[in-house]
Amino acid sequence: MLARFVTRISTRFRAVWLLGLLPLCVVALVVFGPFRTETKYLYGQLAYDRVGGHLPGYPTIDPNVAITSYTLGVRATKDLLAGHLPLWNHYEGLGTPLLGEMNSAALFPFTWLIPLPHGQDIEQALLQLVGGIGMWLFLRRYGLGVAGALAGAVLYEANGVFAWLRHSTFNPVAFLPWLMFVFEWMRANAIAQLPLARRLPAVCVGALVAALAIYAGFPEQVYLYSLFLILWVGFRAIGLAARAGTFLADVAAMSVVGLMLSAPVLVAFLTFLPESTTGPHEGTGFYGQTLNPLALLQYLLPYTYGPIFTAGAPINVTFGGIGGYTGFLPVAAAIGALVVAQGRAVKVLLIIWIVICLGATHGWPVIYEAFMALPLAKTAAVYRYLNPAWVFATIFLAAMLVDHLPHLSPTVRRRAMILGASGAFALAAVAIAVAWPALPNFWQREPRLHRFAGGSAIAAVAMGIGMIVTGFLRDGRRATQLFALLLAFEAAALFFVPFGSHLRRAKYDDGAVAFLQAKAGFHRIVSTMDNAVGSNNGSAWGVADLMFNDIPVPRRTMDYIRAHLDPEANGTTFEPPLPGETSGKTRLADRVPAYAAAGVKYIVAGPDFQAAGVNAVPAYNGPKVSIYEIETPRAYMSAPGCTIALHSHNHADVTCAQAATLTRLEVFMDGWGATVNGSAVVVGMEDETFQTVPLPAGTSTVVFSYWPRGFTLALLAAGVALLFIGAVALRRRF
Repeated sequence: MLARFVTRISTRFRAVWLLGLLPLCVVALVVFGPFRTETKYLYGQLAYDRVGGHLPGYPTIDPNVAITSYTLGVRATKDLLAGHLPLWNHYEGLGTPLLGEMNSAALFPFTWLIPLPHGQDIEQALLQLVGGIGMWLFLRRYGLGVAGALAGAVLYEANGVFAWLRHSTFNPVAFLPWLMFVFEWMRANAIAQLPLARRLPAVCVGALVAALAIYAGFPEQVYLYSLFLILWVGFRAIGLAARAGTFLADVAAMSVVGLMLSAPVLVAFLTFLPESTTGPHEGTGFYGQTLNPLALLQYLLPYTYGPIFTAGAPINVTFGGIGGYTGFLPVAAAIGALVVAQGRAVKVLLIIWIVICLGATHGWPVIYEAFMALPLAKTAAVYRYLNPAWVFATIFLAAMLVDHLPHLSPTVRRRAMILGASGAFALAAVAIAVAWPALPNFWQREPRLHRFAGGSAIAAVAMGIGMIVTGFLRDGRRATQLFALLLAFEAAALFFVPFGSHLRRAKYDDGAVAFLQAKAGFHRIVSTMDNAVGSNNGSAWGVADLMFNDIPVPRRTMDYIRAHLDPEANGTTFEPPLPGETSGKTRLADRVPAYAAAGVKYIVAGPDFQAAGVNAVPAYNGPKVSIYEIETPRAYMSAPGCTIALHSHNHADVTCAQAATLTRLEVFMDGWGATVNGSAVVVGMEDETFQTVPLPAGTSTVVFSYWPRGFTLALLAAGVALLFIGAVALRRRF
């Protein structure tokens, strides 16, 4: 009996076991492989004695995997473990909202794995599995057989967005196919004319998935792929006649419940925006920015130009802007699917969407202007973050071909495979022609990368020939299996290439971290260009770092920095300058008194640092950096004629001989409140930046708290939505 039960379970979840293989390989590689995949070794500037990977280049195209996703994710998780909501980050700049900053994905459950050993890699492997399962469920619900659905799920699990973009943009990609699955579920419910009570589970699942996508930390990408979701819902409503109203009503209900669940993070974000600077996202900042045509070849043959960031300009510029790839075989399969008449309306819709996305990405006339007319399109990096939606469409088409193969006549099957491979070769030829003006110089300048171009060409030819050969097999089932294996092999091989660029060995100056954690207290640190601690690492360590790299940023923080510390600072980051710019060391050394006035006590620099105007004495000398102590930094909280006992950033006991004003070196923002001896007081400002509160004579207990405007109502809305979902689940269960 037990054996029958186990067999039934294993058969039912066979797809899940198979989809778990790739994430399991990822975890095994990062835990037991010959790599140092922790981001602090590659991007943390306290790393030293680094030995490069087996391949040149980088394992990802965006360092925000370390700069924001890791550091701020660790901060948020530590706050939660300490028992309070991660609403504010005292350790970045002059303080900044943490939940409202979004990139931290502070309340996204998968984020809470990040502080564990290899936690970020495990988090992303699990999200790959989630994405793969979602794709499997969608394709099965749509009507594809086991082979087609499994092939599509594997392709999605190893898609090019997951492979190249490893920061918080990774997270919401996992939920796109789940939302598609829910829409198909709702459509089936409408066709079956189910009563409301039996339709509510789909509404609730959809609301939970939509909320997870928003909590995942990258709203820009969720907005862009939601355009495809809207198009899909409209398309699937066609033909439902009177039942279309039921379908659309369920979608609307899902959206409302999902927004209620997401209210805390949305309110935190939207109340932060008016007081922030968002750099290129402001106004029409991204209008006119498109992706170099060189990327067209990378979509098909991702490593034609070598591993990530190895080819120099202009290829590296393209790598920095591209949002992922498809691979050769999925494109060939998508073209082959068009040969089969079945489901042609859906296929035409998907092709139209792919063309729209490519036009918006590369600035094709008419298409680009039409897309830019959409709300918020000019404020988003469309060229980079539209990729998941059209990569999904390509994989959907490829899965359709796999599903068709067993049912096609040998003639039609051969025609589909030949035309699919030929079409992909033709697209590759067009991409080469477009890129050709830049290629000779590139190959002449980087001869060591010839093997990657040659290897990519050989691999494409091999895959194309393999596709055609499977089309000539007499057994349609065998042809399907072999072609699905080819698709899976290419996807996995391309996905794992960047792992070869992980460092083989590296050390880290943990002594410097331990020193700062023990000594900094409530004071801040800064760095020079050649000995920086790495952007936002202080947030992970619990050490307040005046320097940061983040979007959005409190506007008052940037105004203060430009007015008092560094007039050359840009609108969204405050870091040591890039090589070729004015020396950060010189700039900082000349302004040490100003930094001290902002609460800076320690300077992370090299052994030759010389500070002007204020004594800065050596306090630590390690294998990577030297740390200097400013002897007279301004206290985090101060009040003339008062003694202050600080218990935390938000809590102090103050004794004053007479009434005074307490100044706290935390940036003022709407949402900050304070109590003195339990009574609310108005939080004011000093120098248009720092917080102040009035104090009476005698001993006072001062408590600050940050609570975004409307956040209580947002929590109430989320609570009501959770109760509703719980009630539906209980009714379904009992």
